[in-house]
Amino acid sequence: MKQLFSFIFLFTLPLFASAQEEVNYPAGGKDKVGKQVNLNQDGTANIRFVTLLQTWVRASALNPGSVYRGESRSSITDISVRRIVLTTIAQLSPRALVLMNIEGSSNSGGGAFQSALDVGVLDAYGEYKINHHLYLGAGLHQWTGLSRMNVDGVGSILNLDQPLFQQACWNKLDRLGRVMGIYAKGDIGKFNYRLSLNEPFSPPQTTFAANTGKGSPSGGALQEEAGNAQVNVAYMNPRATSKLMQGYVEYAFWETENHVSPYEINTYHGEKKLLNLGAGFFLSPEWYVHAPANWVKRPRPAGKQYKHTFDSGGQTNGLVVPRCGCDADVPLS
Repeated sequence: MKQLFSFIFLFTLPLFASAQEEVNYPAGGKDKVGKQVNLNQDGTANIRFVTLLQTWVRASALNPGSVYRGESRSSITDISVRRIVLTTIAQLSPRALVLMNIEGSSNSGGGAFQSALDVGVLDAYGEYKINHHLYLGAGLHQWTGLSRMNVDGVGSILNLDQPLFQQACWNKLDRLGRVMGIYAKGDIGKFNYRLSLNEPFSPPQTTFAANTGKGSPSGGALQEEAGNAQVNVAYMNPRATSKLMQGYVEYAFWETENHVSPYEINTYHGEKKLLNLGAGFFLSPEWYVHAPANWVKRPRPAGKQYKHTFDSGGQTNGLVVPRCGCDADVPLS
């Protein structure tokens, strides 16, 4: 079997506007990330800035026959910005909060050795505190749950990069894990929860077939007019109108955590002793669409619109993803 060897030098640097300082969060507790600028004398209204830069320097031995920029190459070296992050958290009052997160990457396009820097807004939402047990928010957010690793914070990963296999619908019905919607979150004793109702993004118009050998070729478009849909094969439904329901609840046996932002800390580097048990879910009532065995392609009457991907006869199927897990972070000394 051909092998691909790669050496990667990873450099991650949190950049702050000034020396680190303790910042009180409305959810209780303290953290030491970012620079806070107070908007009033007692600091109940403030703006906090957090930046992060992660750079990769890679040296790779390539498989025989590999082509890079039009030339056959046996090895390659490159330098890229894996991610650059600027997060602004505006605590406008003791109850009102606005968060915006801008992130860029030079290798986020899926192609190897991409050099262009893609920058975009990942999060933009507002939040209102009812009490310590209930916060309500709306906008482009990642209070989606399912699992802890589904919303892991990029500034505290121990491994080389995020485990994207944990993302249930990465860039299918969301955009980089973010969705447009409303959410509720809070703490009740040692329980922390998040629930959200979200508007799905339109999925790609490519085939999402079950592994039955009956689907269209990989990446083939599901074209209604061509009638290329296979029977009894599930395709991602590009016309789904149902909302996404997502949630996550965890119990902290030892120390508790702050949840001002949706990103879960991967490691506290020994500063906390954690043992959490959590469970989450993802529900989409119209995730899939398929043609039953008795489906027959029928012409579409002029001017008539059909709800589902297939002209009359197509059947939609929901998707429910439950997940549970246990997470621990224990100091070694």
